[in-house]
Amino acid sequence: MPPVSTATDFRLRFGVMVALLALLGAWAVHTAWPTVHQAEVAGTYQRRTPLVLPVGNTPERIVLHPDGNMDLIGIPGTDTVHERWWWDAQERVVRTGNPAWDRRIRLRSTMLGTRLCMRICDTPVLLDQEERDEEVDLVRTTSAAP
Repeated sequence: MPPVSTATDFRLRFGVMVALLALLGAWAVHTAWPTVHQAEVAGTYQRRTPLVLPVGNTPERIVLHPDGNMDLIGIPGTDTVHERWWWDAQERVVRTGNPAWDRRIRLRSTMLGTRLCMRICDTPVLLDQEERDEEVDLVRTTSAAP
């Protein structure tokens, strides 16, 4: 049987290591999923078109005005769509009153930071199937909507 001091040293070192790992985990989660406010999301975004994934009826450009208005520009066969929007910081999604656009734009955490992306499928989230969750990235072109 090891001496008492060795067992005590082991427990102390183990406890310190657990505490440090817990702090590191909390810091990693906070860094990967920062709190983002509506004013930080407002701006003009350009859709990044992937090479092989068809983008369907997604807009080429999205303008999220700070006043809560949203313009969806360049949807094939459609004029510019105007909607009201608000930021749901808990879900990290853009909400609208229109089911076709509600929760289609969300914040994604990546190794290079956070960025907005848009679901390609226009089926409302509650009716969507898992295999239709493809997304395209949105590249910010201005930090605040004009």
